[in-house]
Amino acid sequence: MKRHRIPLAIILVAGLVVTPILVYYALSYNSVNGTTIQMATGYRSPGSGYVNTFYLEIHVWSYATSMDTRVSNPSFSLAVDSFPFGTVITTGGTWQTGGYLSYNLKFTTTDSSVASGVGQTTTNHLVLSMDGIVSAGWFSEELTRSTSVTWTFTG
Repeated sequence: MKRHRIPLAIILVAGLVVTPILVYYALSYNSVNGTTIQMATGYRSPGSGYVNTFYLEIHVWSYATSMDTRVSNPSFSLAVDSFPFGTVITTGGTWQTGGYLSYNLKFTTTDSSVASGVGQTTTNHLVLSMDGIVSAGWFSEELTRSTSVTWTFTG
């Protein structure tokens, strides 16, 4: 019985070709799936018993960015004290390793009962979510990310 052996050179060449492809795909995947959003700063419009506008600086980044990462067609939605406070659709952008995208967004409600309810207190619980297509290298995925914070506002 004859045994066929695969030459060592073929195994080495296959390994040298497949390994970089797998590493690049893994870096792409991790850059996309590590995407997160953060409310950096914000203030709300002053009012007499009502608040109808929040101004927020939002950072979009990835804790696993290994290559340039892009978000396309992001849509941000804000809820304040469980009240829906609007949605903002903005342009996409790209961030690099160690960087982030910064958005200055204005959320406004025209519902007077929401504005009145939110304005009854100086402390608000904000929940922000982002929907968008995030891509890096060979990997792309439509993602939804959210974050929340409780802030006390003056005035």
